[in-house]
Amino acid sequence: MTIGDARYIDGGVRSFTNLDLAADCARTLAIAPMPDPVLDADAASIAERGGLIEVITPDEDALAASSRSPHVSAHSRSHIGSIQLH
Repeated sequence: MTIGDARYIDGGVRSFTNLDLAADCARTLAIAPMPDPVLDADAASIAERGGLIEVITPDEDALAASSRSPHVSAHSRSHIGSIQLH
């Protein structure tokens, strides 16, 4: 989308969580409601720099509920998980 002379895109185009933007934070809480192919790498990067990272992802009940959604593919559901790095 263009507004004036500036071009904007939805942040979800490059990453669902944009967790890489918190790379230099001392403490990060990430809420990842959708599968994100770079989530593990971004969280590990924060932890490797000494940051505390907590990632919240859907539990089994949420996964079961989303499996009934016509907008969530079986492939996507199979990649949802939870990580916790300190």
